[in-house]
Formats: sequence, C-alpha cells, structure tokens
Amino acid sequence: MSAFFSQATLRLSGLAAFASVLLATAIAPPALGQCAPAELAGQWGGPTYAVAVVGNIAYIGSGPRLLVIDISDPANPTLLGQSPVLGDIVQDVVVSSGYAYVADGEAGLQVINIADPANPVRVGGYDTSG
Repeated sequence: MSAFFSQATLRLSGLAAFASVLLATAIAPPALGQCAPAELAGQWGGPTYAVAVVGNIAYIGSGPRLLVIDISDPANPTLLGQSPVLGDIVQDVVVSSGYAYVADGEAGLQVINIADPANPVRVGGYDTSG
C-alpha cells in the first residue's frame, strides 16, 4: 500500500505543480510599461464631514463630491445634482452668492458654481498643499 500512496502523492504533486504554473501564467501581471492607465469608473458615497443649508437646499460633502439635495420635504430628501469627483475628501463647505466654497482636504479650496443645482460645476480652485 505504501507504494500506491507514494505514486498517488507523486502524481498529485505533479498535478499541483502544473496547476500552479498555469495559475501563475494566467494571473501574472503584464510587463512594466504595458499597463493601460487606470480610469475612474465611478464613485459612490464616502465619509461626510461637511453640510451647509440654504433655504430648502442642503449642500453635503460626500467623499470627494459635493451633493446638492432638496430638503423641502424632510421625509423625502431628493438629490438634485452632484459635483464631479474632486481631488480629495470634502472637509467643509460654505455657500454664498451662487457658489459653494469647498475645503477639499489636500487638494485645497475648490469653487463650485451652484446656480444650476442639477449641474454643479467646478469653476476654480486654489492648491493649498504647500
């Protein structure tokens, strides 16, 4: 019986080695310089540190975005629009005269035009990183 087990073990070891080579070949990363650049496919949610309310509109920092939410019916807040993905996590927001001034972590100050709540647009900014 020991001869049978040693032959079976040898066959299984050979099969495992072959499978390892196949697996390593299948998942090996491409050579340096052959990778396509990463592209953002989307973003959903994130930490919330910033809220400003003007009338029935709440401006909420959600991760790296500014959300514009209609809160006229507190039981059913409605997303009106959101900014493009900003450079960092939104830390604070102040709203004045149709603009949201966003403290954007390491990315600095972002100025967002909120005249059209469905389409907040970044119109400028200031890099405070150093």
